[in-house]
Amino acid sequence: AEPYFAGNLGSGTATELRSWIEYCNHPAGTELSDERRANGADDPFGITWWGIGNENWGCGGQMAPEYYAEEYCRFRTFAFPFGETPVSAVACGPNSSDWDWTRRFFSQVSQRNRLELVQNFAAHYYCRTAGTATEYTESQWLELLTKAVGIEGIITGHRAIMDEYDPERRIGLIIDEWGTWHPADPERPPRGLYQQNTIRDACVAALSLDLLHNHADKVVMANIAQLINVLQSLLLVEGDRCILTPTYHVFAMYAEHRGGTAVRLVSDADVISTGEDSAEEARHLYLDRRQAQLRRVSGSASVKGDQLVVTAVNAHPSEAVEVELDLRGSSLVAATLVVLSTDDIHDHNTFDTPDRVVPAAAVAIDVNGQFPRFTLPPASIGKVLGTLVG
Repeated sequence: AEPYFAGNLGSGTATELRSWIEYCNHPAGTELSDERRANGADDPFGITWWGIGNENWGCGGQMAPEYYAEEYCRFRTFAFPFGETPVSAVACGPNSSDWDWTRRFFSQVSQRNRLELVQNFAAHYYCRTAGTATEYTESQWLELLTKAVGIEGIITGHRAIMDEYDPERRIGLIIDEWGTWHPADPERPPRGLYQQNTIRDACVAALSLDLLHNHADKVVMANIAQLINVLQSLLLVEGDRCILTPTYHVFAMYAEHRGGTAVRLVSDADVISTGEDSAEEARHLYLDRRQAQLRRVSGSASVKGDQLVVTAVNAHPSEAVEVELDLRGSSLVAATLVVLSTDDIHDHNTFDTPDRVVPAAAVAIDVNGQFPRFTLPPASIGKVLGTLVG
């Protein structure tokens, strides 16, 4: 992962942005680079990605897209590269399915041939909540997971609008905030956004990562915004204690995809939920107004040399499912399965029970038949790691 710095317009001037980049990336010999060295960092930080503004449609200034586009161009003009580190600027993209923001931003920037000032465009999508962080019904489980798979509509919809202005896809689409957003823990400081993290959040993370993998041709970067204690964090910290959340374990499992090439994975599992009966925000997350569909099993796959990685989610809260892989012209000579699952869909890790939700040990699966098979328990995530032939 490369360093990524994002800031809100209005918190400084365009020349101050230039000064930040110089401080971080200039090797030595200027007042600002020497200040960095005096502060203990002899080598440049090498920050490539610079977010020029953040959520400018909301907390970043309540701006109209045309006004933000003009401010972006002004600030971007002063974002000079220093040393050997190029600047890959990131413009503030939309909140969820705000197609209007994307169209109006690119329409404004396109005037006077300024598209070359935009290298990346960052959208945010929080699937929010259903129930609370730890209290929810099976119906609310399905509601939230259905909203989670709506991230596919955010990806395809905004990329389609961008393609109207950037058909060669020179400008990268980034999803730099995503995940759940439950009511904050009432026993924590107000507005702290501290929330617990259950096996349901793990399934949201896995479904989201699988869809990001499946649309790797459209997305150049994706970041879960919070790491520690806030929203769908990977770690919970209290004093000198730290625990791993179920979302952390999904990221650790899915790290096997890193450096691989995404390959097409199609699930013919039945649809167990759509946005029809859930909250309004679950509807119309696609540009063509169709509804999100949650399949009983979905996933993604990648290859590195002769290594195949398949990750999959059993989204059903109470029923196990047998998964059959059709490798279409290849076969496996050996494969193992790791599963993250629990006995209760509300299970989560606490400081007293930090290992309630952890992946099971890897087990071998039968690859002798034409179609390798394995079972996923209810509400679980699985990872198959295998060696390909053919």
